[in-house]
Amino acid sequence: MKTKLATYKGGISGRLLAEKLGIELGRDPKSNIINWGSISDINTSVRVLNKPDSVRTATNKHVSRLIMEQSGVPVIQFNGFPAVSRPPKTSMGKMFVVVNSKQEAGLVHRGWSLTTIFPKEKEFRVHVFRGKVLLVSDKNIKSGQLIGNWHVNRNTWRVLKWEEFDPEMCRLSVLAVKCLGLDFGAVDIMVDKDGNYAVCEVNTAPCLAEGELSLSKYMMVFSAWIDGCDKEFNEGFKKGKSWAWKKKDLV
Repeated sequence: MKTKLATYKGGISGRLLAEKLGIELGRDPKSNIINWGSISDINTSVRVLNKPDSVRTATNKHVSRLIMEQSGVPVIQFNGFPAVSRPPKTSMGKMFVVVNSKQEAGLVHRGWSLTTIFPKEKEFRVHVFRGKVLLVSDKNIKSGQLIGNWHVNRNTWRVLKWEEFDPEMCRLSVLAVKCLGLDFGAVDIMVDKDGNYAVCEVNTAPCLAEGELSLSKYMMVFSAWIDGCDKEFNEGFKKGKSWAWKKKDLV
């Protein structure tokens, strides 16, 4: 059966993925769908990776954080100032405002959420696919620095070696993706100096670029999914196993 990739308007990474996988962009009732960050309804009875309803939930920061918290995932919360205010739906870390008091918060748009600034020492992005970790990257910034992901040059994301993977961080990331009803996602997770974690969000269309390891990892699992679309999907994969699949006790 044919497979297509659905993405949001302007989705550069989705277009790159489709090109590399050799599949068409779009959606139709007769095709299996890889949904790369699109919230548009998919009127199909066939197989879909990341259903639109789950993507809508993940992109709503307030709702997704409530669900994650109820599922045992530590999230950033509001417990005082200084805090970050942002709209319910954002992407790439854009559109946030730092407020230092209730008075300042009152000047921000209604409906925007408030979260106390987390005293992070490090921030990571954990790529997850169907309950397993594909890749972990370290966001190379200074301790406590508050900066949007779109400002971070791709070269500053350092890919962690296998022995650097933290089992608890991986477990929380897998749980975050699962509780939101997603098949895959890139979890932005922070840690403070005491080793406490807090999940910022789960990205349903993470930025990918030519030559990056993250691109090849998604190509690997999506290719395996496409090949197995007409068969019972095997999470172990018959080809292209990632290290994260080999170490079962990691996640």
